[in-house]
Amino acid sequence: MLFIKELSRMNRFKSILLILLVIVSVLGLPQISQAQIINTRPSELPDSLKQDPEWVIFNADFNNLKSFTYQRITQQYLTNENQYYLDTKIDTSYLLFKADSLKKNVFHARYFADPQGKKPFLKGSKMERLPLQIELDNQGKIKQLVNWKVFRDEFMVGLSAQAKSNVINTAMFNQKKEELNNEEVIRSMVMEDLLYLFGFYGDTLNMNAEYLRVKRMTSPFSNENLEVLGSLKLEYPYGTKNTIKLSAQNKAGALDKQKLLQECVQYYKSRNPDQLSRTEITNVGLNSEQEYRYNVKGNIMVVATFSDILVVNWQSRGNIRSFVFYDYVERNMVNTPTKLR
Repeated sequence: MLFIKELSRMNRFKSILLILLVIVSVLGLPQISQAQIINTRPSELPDSLKQDPEWVIFNADFNNLKSFTYQRITQQYLTNENQYYLDTKIDTSYLLFKADSLKKNVFHARYFADPQGKKPFLKGSKMERLPLQIELDNQGKIKQLVNWKVFRDEFMVGLSAQAKSNVINTAMFNQKKEELNNEEVIRSMVMEDLLYLFGFYGDTLNMNAEYLRVKRMTSPFSNENLEVLGSLKLEYPYGTKNTIKLSAQNKAGALDKQKLLQECVQYYKSRNPDQLSRTEITNVGLNSEQEYRYNVKGNIMVVATFSDILVVNWQSRGNIRSFVFYDYVERNMVNTPTKLR
């Protein structure tokens, strides 16, 4: 249970907290795109400790399913330098996938407030309230966002509003317009978490190796992309035989942190010119962690948790999203479906 503590000391942290709140409300938390594995480092474990089987193929045959559902739990929190929670927000929604009646590997997906898909998820953003048409490949990885133009048009509405209010000039408008006219770009903007959730399908990984990988993270101050190096490890949790745990972590390095610090100071100065002298910003960090649980028997990613954390002067703003495989219906299933445990 989370408590709000040390309220009497709030004035001491008011300036930094204001930075975090403004950053999140205006720009949102850092957007994370799908990572790519770039290298492996063989494990130095003795043969007696190596995991067997050594190689694992991640596959999922969604074509056998009429529908399936993921429960999504989101947690947003704000802490001070002593890690006391000053604010927290938790929401639960259900992402329901229904197979297209005619097109193979195409699913219609939408967020709902209930697992039956009868109540709309009104707390979601405008983009989250729009339906998704997703095409998967034969291994289960996301191939394309079929109805990407619907989302492009929504982004263009906001872009046009910025141009009319002179927030961006004509050249910037034309550049952004050209960038948005691309399915892959829109897919990454709309379905970042889903690209991670379905991203391992079709891959073959070594259980006894540690992988290095680069993830593209976005600066919350300038919206510029940062290529951040991270690691990926696999293991069988103690006492399990059908579950593989995948743990990944990416942290902005020294050069990126210095760049983020400069951007943060400039960002805060442009919005609070009279208060900057009273607030010394000395440290800015950007971290991302991901943890997965893959069920070998059911060939499905049963749990995926994504955590993005922005740190300013040791005070942090976090956004955690957990996806849990909740229910499914097979194409030939007549009775009430059973949840995959």
